[in-house]
Amino acid sequence: MYDLAARPAMAVSRHFKLRLMANPDWFWPALKFFLGTVAFSAVFLTVVFRLEKRTVSPYGELESTPSFGDPTGYATRWVADAVQAGFVLLGWARDTGDQPIAAAMPCS
Repeated sequence: MYDLAARPAMAVSRHFKLRLMANPDWFWPALKFFLGTVAFSAVFLTVVFRLEKRTVSPYGELESTPSFGDPTGYATRWVADAVQAGFVLLGWARDTGDQPIAAAMPCS
């Protein structure tokens, strides 16, 4: 009736995945792909950010007073606040769009 020596077909396919996972050869290509993707992303982002880097100081010479009128005293008030917090006003500088920018640096 039944042949006990014969294996059912289902047992072969069910244990095939376990045998495949026990063999470490499947792991190395997946690990290489993952690490390659991470390395490519890091290098790509570094290159993009280096190419996108803008100049540090595109401003003109420092001036002692702002080139614009300050009828409300807004700039003077905030510069005084910054000086009180420990910053030193180096001067006022114009950027390429003729917008005055206050240049300050913290005191040590």
